[in-house]
Amino acid sequence: MKRYLLSVILLFSSLVSGAQPKHPAEWLPFMGREYLSNLQSDFNTGNISETAFKEQLVQIARKNLAQQVQIQVQSHSADELTIVNGKSNERYRSISTFTTDVEMNLVETRTHYNPATREGFAIAYLHKASVRRHYENELQMALRTVENGIQTASVFIEMGFKDRAKGELERVNPEFDKTDGYFFWMSLFDMPQAELNELTSRRNTLYQTVQQQLAELQHGTTICINCEAQLFDTEYYELDKRVRGILSEMGCNFTNSPSQSDWVIAISAFAREGQATTFGTRTSYFANAEAKVVIYKMATKQNIYENIISKKGGDTRNFTEAARAAYKELTAELGEILTTTIKQ
Repeated sequence: MKRYLLSVILLFSSLVSGAQPKHPAEWLPFMGREYLSNLQSDFNTGNISETAFKEQLVQIARKNLAQQVQIQVQSHSADELTIVNGKSNERYRSISTFTTDVEMNLVETRTHYNPATREGFAIAYLHKASVRRHYENELQMALRTVENGIQTASVFIEMGFKDRAKGELERVNPEFDKTDGYFFWMSLFDMPQAELNELTSRRNTLYQTVQQQLAELQHGTTICINCEAQLFDTEYYELDKRVRGILSEMGCNFTNSPSQSDWVIAISAFAREGQATTFGTRTSYFANAEAKVVIYKMATKQNIYENIISKKGGDTRNFTEAARAAYKELTAELGEILTTTIKQ
């Protein structure tokens, strides 16, 4: 009786082991806790080449692994309602991100085929540590980009180029949106909480620095301007008004204190009569407007621009209107000089 029972047990064991897929033994680690994997096996009963048959199994394994990850993403997303920036509706783009990662070979595959039995095997797997390392590298790259941007902006601020500094910070600011996804994937693939906390703290410190500097730069460049202009024997306040208008359009604000400014602009202008030319019954009047312009940068304590510019204007009414026309031309050139010098 014992011999009969032993024979039955051995027969049952052989049947069970015979029913199990004979995938390569070296694949066993890919089914452990450090991996996400999907194994596929089937018999090649059609008139399909070995290569094509294995590729079919690979595609099925990839698809099933993607679905497996998607399920984990949905489950993990439900537990992660606290978002760094409060953007809970846009943080998890699991399908598109995972598809991209497939193309980046984060998903690895292996195949095996037994010509004798025409049985094929395919496994698609993700090594959790490799995925964590990939996204940590992406995160580190984004944070380094931000750090370099902050450093460059600081140099621009020290040089008095606030517009450049603001542009540099605005350029790197979108990097923070990328980091939300990186943190999510590192968490999903079991990065230790202590490491996540350290990276999160670094990211948040940089975020606060950028936002604070951008807020400080919203007021733009501060200008101290002294513009004196004469229209023959009277004060010509229109030049000062027009120059301030140009600077305002550039986002500049004004102060009367040179020590509180980024730039000091001194303009001293006057108009002088030119010639009057008569053709028949029509007389044309001409005048010149001339200005000495000094643009001084407080950050570097040096004159960035110093020159005398002159423009000619004409009118058929009188010399005064001709001088106004000359000042209009002068203002246009001043605008180009200020834009080029201050916003470089």
